[in-house]
Amino acid sequence: MRPLSLLLVACVSFHLGCEIPTKEGLESDANPSLSASSLGKTSLGKTQYAQTIMFDEELADLARAVPGFGGLYFEEGQLVVYAKSDGDNDPPSASWQADLIHELRERMQAGRLPLIPVDHLTGATIRSATFDFEELNSWKNSLADQLFESRSGVLSLGIREDENLIRVGISDSSAIDFVVDVVSRIGMPEEALRIEKRDPVELDVATNHTNMVAGLQIQNSLTGSACTLGPVVLLPDVFQGHTVEGFLTASHCTREVFEFGPVSDPFYQATIASGKQFASELVDPAPQSSGCGVSNPCVFADAVFLQWNSSSGTSFNLGEVIRTTYRGTSNGSTTASGVFTVNGDGSGYLTQEVNKIGRTTGWTYGTITDTCEHWVHPSGPVVQCQWEASYGSSAGDSGSPVFTWDGSSNEISLAGMHWGRSGSTRIYSPMNMIRGHIGSNLVVK
Repeated sequence: MRPLSLLLVACVSFHLGCEIPTKEGLESDANPSLSASSLGKTSLGKTQYAQTIMFDEELADLARAVPGFGGLYFEEGQLVVYAKSDGDNDPPSASWQADLIHELRERMQAGRLPLIPVDHLTGATIRSATFDFEELNSWKNSLADQLFESRSGVLSLGIREDENLIRVGISDSSAIDFVVDVVSRIGMPEEALRIEKRDPVELDVATNHTNMVAGLQIQNSLTGSACTLGPVVLLPDVFQGHTVEGFLTASHCTREVFEFGPVSDPFYQATIASGKQFASELVDPAPQSSGCGVSNPCVFADAVFLQWNSSSGTSFNLGEVIRTTYRGTSNGSTTASGVFTVNGDGSGYLTQEVNKIGRTTGWTYGTITDTCEHWVHPSGPVVQCQWEASYGSSAGDSGSPVFTWDGSSNEISLAGMHWGRSGSTRIYSPMNMIRGHIGSNLVVK
């Protein structure tokens, strides 16, 4: 088996010998009903985000249904639940725990929260909480409005489920007084706050295939950026009467970040030199200034939808991700050994394992280190409710599929798409936030 990096450039000699297709040519070939003129009449790049309920909002709703619920996470494979007592410090009653299990099951069955096995639910460790999750989420929302508005050295904001408090990430100590002042103004107790220095986000901006599967190298001709092809998806509900075939990758891999530019970006696999233009940018929503919880411009994901070019000589199978020969924590194999098949969405809770496959560091894995964290994107907007993990990545891995895996089969559950890093932390957009950002109930299998 040849290394993936060789496989993807092996067909460089197979030139199509054609010019870069025009916007009209590509889109009419890929779907004759989506002509340049019809696209001009749409709100491409200005798509309103779909109604998306964030993970923290779901947990806050759970706290309203089960008063005293303070959060949950995994610790060495064991489910841990925080419970706030009513003042007597007694452990929660059996009926309280039964109510919690009932409410969790309802939300998991509805797909609103990640699944937890029944034996973990019934055998959960209960720990005493100082704050319930509704309190924490309310303070987080108030902080988001004021901390990010000024950009006074604040980089990130999220709830630490394993500590029952809120963490604010700052670039340097000069931001501490500002953060403490805002905390005081909203009436949040300082014991609910942890301030931590964090690194600004860096963007993780190989090999030629004819079957387009997630994890392969891609490149666009307008910036020359090499990135990773994200999940293969169907876009069923943005253009009335049309289901569009295509792929996801990171928006910052395009010419205009978070914007549908004046020229629709053509994308090649694996390099421009291959001459194989397999897709073109179609939906890349711009930041919005209202409707997503903070006063400054924000987005739900670093994601763009690329329309497949059906005349490119390429093919694809919905829900396939390249599989390589082995995985590692910092770097893994880039030698292709088959494909994974997506069986649906997958997510997880704090400390559970996730995997990613990208064109630079290959197949890597780590644990979830934070959930639903707001991050300042290098291009300006706040990216809301992003997941963090400890898997390895490097430049060019942006767009990589992130997934959960049972450790033995070829089936995986799609957790999201990788786009950046801060120090040793890796950042990915979860699938529900990508759907909200694109404004579509994307089909992944």
